[in-house]
Amino acid sequence: MASISSCDTCTRPGPPLQHAPQSVQENGMPSRRNSGSPGIIPFKLPSGKRTGKHPHPERAPVLEFSVWRLHRVKMHTITQLNLATGNAHKVSEISSLLHLPVTGIDTGVAETGTSFEANALIKAEALAVQTGDWALADDSGLEVDALGGAPGVYSARYAGKHGDDAANNEKLLLDLRDSTDRSARFVCVLALCGPDGETHTFRGTCEGRIAESASGTSGFGYDPLFIPDGYEKSFAELGGDVKQSVSHRANALTLLKKELNR
Repeated sequence: MASISSCDTCTRPGPPLQHAPQSVQENGMPSRRNSGSPGIIPFKLPSGKRTGKHPHPERAPVLEFSVWRLHRVKMHTITQLNLATGNAHKVSEISSLLHLPVTGIDTGVAETGTSFEANALIKAEALAVQTGDWALADDSGLEVDALGGAPGVYSARYAGKHGDDAANNEKLLLDLRDSTDRSARFVCVLALCGPDGETHTFRGTCEGRIAESASGTSGFGYDPLFIPDGYEKSFAELGGDVKQSVSHRANALTLLKKELNR
């Protein structure tokens, strides 16, 4: 997995490469701490120098390691996922989009983060420790421009009680009653955590606007109010097939799926 350049006069093998530090993948792009470019991390020889004397210094041993290849070996073995949620809608949607068996497990951990990424990682890491296996978690919500990004991470409890969709929708319409700016977006961050602590995050968004009133009967959450760009109907009217093709969660899962299939 290391690549070492040499010339015809250089036959002596170089010293062994050092191990890579723990990996972190963000927003669907493989990366490493202290990496100079996505997916590749430079390594120093134990001496801290490239080589001793070399007939062609510019062609001294290359100190690079293919990080994404290491990720692929680990992640390619995933054949089923534990999902940190008690929401049956999410389990069904994610299983359908990933084409993998997904088991929903409610970890009961408090979502104390101030960002979607932080909350998703809290849940995924807790479930990975609990099960000793790969764990997936998401945190998602609605950002409304006229409300400064609210309800954001508080989307599920915007009206006070967690999971009261009707009350949340009612409060949102009330807060926007005098606003002409209805632009908004759904955001979903997926966090994947391995049993060894390896973590990856994938962020997906869906741009749209908030309708003047609720419509449609399918979906959940803010679906009856959210009209995605390019459509004139709400997610709740468009149905599951359309939503799965353009939603914030679908976009985040597409990034995850690409990494799993590398």
